[in-house]
Amino acid sequence: MDPQRSRHRRGEARAHRLHQLPHRRAHRDLEIHCRGDARRHQAHGAVLEQQLPQEAADPHRGARHQPLRAQRRQGRGLFRQHQPQQGRAELRAQDRAAGQRRRHARGHHRVRPAGSNDPAARRRHRQGRHRLAQRLQRTDARPLRHQDALPICFHRLFTHRAFKTGKPLRATLAILGSAAIEGPITAWVADHRKHHDFSDQVGDPHSPHVEHGHGFSGALRGLFHAHVGWLFLHTHRGAKERYARDLRAEPMIMTIDRLFLVWALGGLALCFFAGWALGGSVHAGLTGLLWGGGVRMLVVHHVTYSINSICHFTGRRGFETPDESRNVWWLAPFTFGESWHNNHHAFPTSARHGLTRWQFDLSGLVIRAFEKTGLAWDVVHITPERMAEKAAA
Repeated sequence: MDPQRSRHRRGEARAHRLHQLPHRRAHRDLEIHCRGDARRHQAHGAVLEQQLPQEAADPHRGARHQPLRAQRRQGRGLFRQHQPQQGRAELRAQDRAAGQRRRHARGHHRVRPAGSNDPAARRRHRQGRHRLAQRLQRTDARPLRHQDALPICFHRLFTHRAFKTGKPLRATLAILGSAAIEGPITAWVADHRKHHDFSDQVGDPHSPHVEHGHGFSGALRGLFHAHVGWLFLHTHRGAKERYARDLRAEPMIMTIDRLFLVWALGGLALCFFAGWALGGSVHAGLTGLLWGGGVRMLVVHHVTYSINSICHFTGRRGFETPDESRNVWWLAPFTFGESWHNNHHAFPTSARHGLTRWQFDLSGLVIRAFEKTGLAWDVVHITPERMAEKAAA
């Protein structure tokens, strides 16, 4: 073969490869992009399944989650259309195995409901969900007092999100908690969340063990600071922008937060008019204001602050936690179950702080009544297995 002709052919082949190079790179970039889309779709679906309740996360429980499943199928389709025919079965098997490993690692094991292939069973399930949705709109809960709403609303609902409820009951609990006059809801939640982040360490807003010295005098200074002294110091208070960001994003909660003085003064006025209506005189109204306002505030505030001081200083520890939280049984009736403080620090998101039958927890009983009547859902319950695992750790 002529050398000149051979060089000419090699030059044409090189030019053809250079011409095709941008197309190959574009195809490779498209393939990488589609793989990323597929993985993001799968990760997004896994996160939503983790956040949704069990009945919503199960794909066999209705057709309203069809768009999510369609997106995930579309993402997998984009990934597979750029793969060769050979090896698709292996890829599908790897995807299924990886999904099972992720679900087992998160502790979410989806179980197909019994009778899911039966049209009548699916119809009964849809009707049951419709009745449940109607019950969730009801707000005819038993009348709550201010001190009832404080541990249920500010602490277990808004701070730790131990359960979910509808907007009417959510707003009612927030207003009643504000009427207890322990501060606006965002400030209360921010301080308590920071307390859990820095419990009994530098940065804890009300720890009796940090920076108070040693001996008997140091213990007294620490107890005084944890009880009421921390209210007059602002060096370790929780920043609302960091610790109450989710509440600040809710317009309804921010409206209630801005109207804190209205709810506080409204509660005091209600006590005055209740006494006036019962006694028929201004003297009776002032008596109602004294007992329903002043005495009630004094008792409720000191009972609440005793959790910060006494429950971090003396009592029993059922679980090993990195702080000094304790269970104080004799405070449980006065704090509506909040004094099972070691249980709470071991399982902060639990709706019940009294984890055994003999540990009285009035707030947990109220939340259970909400759950039974359909006013609350996604209630966090701690199983005996988790308690045993935590106790053995």
